[in-house]
Amino acid sequence: MRDVSYGHGRVGRHGRHGEEREGIWAAQKVAFPGFADYERKTGREIPVVVLEPAP
Repeated sequence: MRDVSYGHGRVGRHGRHGEEREGIWAAQKVAFPGFADYERKTGREIPVVVLEPAP
């Protein structure tokens, strides 16, 4: 995890991989169809990152 300050506090950034990434990415494509369009246009895997409040 990497802590980063974004003005209103600190957040921890966690990259997601494997099945966990696929589940999050699938939900994002349903909620925001533009994500699926972008995925079709690029030849790379889109990173999935989860932000959580850091202590």
